[in-house]
Amino acid sequence: MTVSHEVPDLTGRTIVVTGTTSGLGLALSGALAAAGARVLMTVRDAARGANVLFSAELDRRLRLAGDPVLSIAAHPGLTASDLLNNALARGTTWKARLLVLPDRWVAQPVAAGIRPQLLAATGPVRGGAYLGPTGPFEIRGPAGPARRSAAAQDPVLARELWQVTATATGVTPDPGLRSAASHR
Repeated sequence: MTVSHEVPDLTGRTIVVTGTTSGLGLALSGALAAAGARVLMTVRDAARGANVLFSAELDRRLRLAGDPVLSIAAHPGLTASDLLNNALARGTTWKARLLVLPDRWVAQPVAAGIRPQLLAATGPVRGGAYLGPTGPFEIRGPAGPARRSAAAQDPVLARELWQVTATATGVTPDPGLRSAASHR
């Protein structure tokens, strides 16, 4: 995958990339780091909706704290990476194996799948945005605003997820507390 010509200088920016164990996430992390970004890599086991909710709640809290950092979520659509083949190699059902053919016909190349994340990291987007391919069913196409499910737009659910995360991890990831602590 070659996208380095599309990535501007990212020196001084911190970018969180999920799903970095292989494929698209790993490639994106490398491209962003090569452009000078500090890249925080995570493994994404949670449902996409939870990630979108958490990202929106983080951005809301950043705005309340007066923090200039933006929280933006992005998904690659259906991308021709090794993700599906790796899953099938782990002994999934014959029904799942049928997904390989449409994946090969419909999926976009990794270089196209990386564009929503590049837009999130470098583009003129507002905090709290959710980006992905804008083609039919958000499977492929140019990067732009993605649709959120009703649950992924629920501010009460977002606050509850934030609290559950803080309780489960023992960490209160509150930008307001961080900002107040850093000004002492």
